[in-house]
Amino acid sequence: MEWLVSLLGAALIMAALRDLFHTLWHPTRHGGLSPLVMAAMWKLARRLRARRRVVGLVGPLAMATVVGMLHRSDPSVRQLDSSAGASLLGSLATEVVRVRIDFTQYAEAYYFHDGEDHSSLAATIGHATHLVQRGRAARRADVRLTADLLAGALEDLATILDQRFLHADGTPAEVFAAYAADHGRALAGP
Repeated sequence: MEWLVSLLGAALIMAALRDLFHTLWHPTRHGGLSPLVMAAMWKLARRLRARRRVVGLVGPLAMATVVGMLHRSDPSVRQLDSSAGASLLGSLATEVVRVRIDFTQYAEAYYFHDGEDHSSLAATIGHATHLVQRGRAARRADVRLTADLLAGALEDLATILDQRFLHADGTPAEVFAAYAADHGRALAGP
């Protein structure tokens, strides 16, 4: 019986090392164990309401903070209809792409709690979609172009969230609502 416990221990260590190797050295791929463990911990934390103790990650938190600040200032179509507005929407599109890459390469980022509603990506992503609508209504071509870039980045983010975590098979708006709900948030709108 002692040899069986040793054999099981050795198998567990080998599985953990294999998972660690694949997670660290192949960031676009995942070890077989990590996603299962993270998903199980996420579901357990949701049931126990313990996730508020978990510290968030910088990427999604930074983007959520920017979107939250933009929502508070609530720029009008007229305010966005400038070179500064085009720059702002372009910068936001870049940040959305960075978050998408974070979720693609480091799936664990999805499972971290990211603070209060004003600093939660899950809660504030709706503001970014509202900015797309305002940017598309602008007269300047550069603002409309960057609004379209932001819309594309948001669609790509919704695709990653849906394929990897949510499996909602919905529109980006439905995926973002499911993302907010999965994080215990209400999707903030305009």
